Amino acid sequence: MSSVSAPRIAPATGHLPGGSRLHAALLHFPRSRFASEHPSLEAELREPPEALILISILEALELRGSERILDVGSQTSYASALLSQLAAEVYSLVDTVELAEQRERELTELGCRNVQVVQGDAIVGWQAGAPYQAILVGAGVPQVPVPVLDQLDVGGRLVIPIGDKHAQLLERLRKRPGAVDSETLCACHLRMLAGQRGTPSSFPWTNR
Repeated sequence: MSSVSAPRIAPATGHLPGGSRLHAALLHFPRSRFASEHPSLEAELREPPEALILISILEALELRGSERILDVGSQTSYASALLSQLAAEVYSLVDTVELAEQRERELTELGCRNVQVVQGDAIVGWQAGAPYQAILVGAGVPQVPVPVLDQLDVGGRLVIPIGDKHAQLLERLRKRPGAVDSETLCACHLRMLAGQRGTPSSFPWTNR
């Protein structure tokens, strides 16, 4: 991979391909249901910033329905459930066996038959399902995990919050032959991915 282009600021528009399907998925899976199943995350699921940022992330993935998706670092099964309505195949990567069992049980009860829950290190990704046409990272990281980026298909999109525990920038990386284009979508403030809290951000202006 030879270059990463300089990021430019561009807001999520809400008019990307698959917008009507995203609207239908949001109606099919109201987030209030997930809040009741995860009381400790109720505020994040009911109110901004995390609930609204998730919608921006899903829009930015530009899904058309035929993609294989990797969902990394999402706090609940909500993102994977929505992705099940937007893509052909979804891998939901979690970091513990207990969480994997819980998420698999929840998604099965929801009827999400095209979602496979896997357990592993989020920074390493899930090579067995690669290449992915889109990858969602649902928690902040200090820099783009190279193994995860390597699992992205040519033409694929990786949407990821880059920064530290104080603030992040939501980045969309698009892989093309020999290079990766980077686009900054908006500022956000999400939970950090497990194990990443003490690591300095690769974006120095987010450090305090």
